[in-house]
Amino acid sequence: MANKRTLSKYRRNSNNKSIPAQEYEYEMIDGNWTTRPYGYCHRYKGYLTKNMALRHNCEKKQCPMFKDLEAYQKYLEKHNKTTKEE
Repeated sequence: MANKRTLSKYRRNSNNKSIPAQEYEYEMIDGNWTTRPYGYCHRYKGYLTKNMALRHNCEKKQCPMFKDLEAYQKYLEKHNKTTKEE
């Protein structure tokens, strides 16, 4: 069991409030649902909140499987255009 100091490092309630709420809910990598996705993980095929991304150190490690929400939406648009043309 982790001590209180370690746990408080991961409790960042105000981080997710800075992310605008979306119209739809998105399934996260842990199976829960959120209206405030921060990014998408191609490895686990799910969305992450900002707290989850901080806890997993996705940006700090510069994980190639993690895309922030704007980059992932651009990826989807590009991918959808190529599949419609074929």
